[in-house]
Amino acid sequence: MSNEFYDNGKKLIGYEYYDISFLKPNKDCSTCDIYNDYVCSYCEIETVSGTPNVKYTDDLEWVIKKTMKSKIHKNLLKIKKRLDKKTLREPKTRPQKIDRINWDRVNIILNNRYEK
Repeated sequence: MSNEFYDNGKKLIGYEYYDISFLKPNKDCSTCDIYNDYVCSYCEIETVSGTPNVKYTDDLEWVIKKTMKSKIHKNLLKIKKRLDKKTLREPKTRPQKIDRINWDRVNIILNNRYEK
């Protein structure tokens, strides 16, 4: 499988395959088969085409633009990596406690904002 995608002959850069396994057959559609879990192309296009940054390629595949991490997210990951190396579970001295508090703060921010 190649990761080069083309749309109307133009190469798409920064795209990856879009997983459409979430699609379910429409009960009201005469073409969809609810018993064999088949989704017709019309229902597939109707559902997926409304998703932002999704394109249908020349190879008849759905692709989505890769999301870029924000600068803040990158910096938080860098700080977390640094704190992971020196933070203790049971801090005893004041600097160790400060490291532990900062590590907890960074983890809470990463989990609440980016790991939903």
